[in-house]
Amino acid sequence: MGLKERFKVLFRRPLDGARYVSLEARVVNPSTVTSPITGFQAALLLWVAQTEQMVDQGKGGPKLMIEEIGRAVRGSETLVLSTDRGELELDAGRAKVLLDRDGGQLLSGQIPDELTPMMSGAASVYVREWSVRKGDRVRVRGYLDDVEKVRGGYRDGGRAQRPRFRTDLSSVTIQDILT
Repeated sequence: MGLKERFKVLFRRPLDGARYVSLEARVVNPSTVTSPITGFQAALLLWVAQTEQMVDQGKGGPKLMIEEIGRAVRGSETLVLSTDRGELELDAGRAKVLLDRDGGQLLSGQIPDELTPMMSGAASVYVREWSVRKGDRVRVRGYLDDVEKVRGGYRDGGRAQRPRFRTDLSSVTIQDILT
């Protein structure tokens, strides 16, 4: 077994009763968060502050370079996702949200309060906003509690709990909004 295969086995095996998964899910949370800038309602809002500059690459000509200087998320602390196997939970505040760099709503003028401290000293900055709404399909990757081991105990009144993505084991990524 080569190094690459060993590496995959090492990081894909169950950890503390959890398994690494990559799945598509629908957002269940109601769209109750309102953007202070666009007025859009969403379950989760993501803002990314970026700068861009043209860099001369010699023979290849100039190339547009985009650099992210900050990001902020606002919305429900717990994102509930529905899959064909049932509902799952994700700590949205600790998840990495990686959405299409060129997508989102380009904002002009106003900047969300969460980004203000990151933008001091930046010359030419623009902000993009993405909204994840109820019913949106998303791709999520990360470690998920073993569904068979998540059961309600006597303290829960016998109710079964939803399996949770384990942000304590590794980063959990919301990667795309699917159409």
